[in-house]
Amino acid sequence: MDRQKNFEPAEQALCAAEMMPENEQNVAFIKRDIQNGRPIWMICASDGTRLAAVESRDYAFAAARQNNLIPLSVH
Repeated sequence: MDRQKNFEPAEQALCAAEMMPENEQNVAFIKRDIQNGRPIWMICASDGTRLAAVESRDYAFAAARQNNLIPLSVH
């Protein structure tokens, strides 16, 4: 039995840039980090500027939304 998967041609696949919202200035990247041996969640602007550090992922997403930013998780 042939279990090979058929993939779409590369020209039909979406790239990350195409999935970004049109106004990338409204994007906040949420990233896990370690400071002083404790896990924290960084909220960063689309240009990489650190905006805030909070103790929970949920709070990071809520804070971004309250400031009219679209939160995106960064791994």
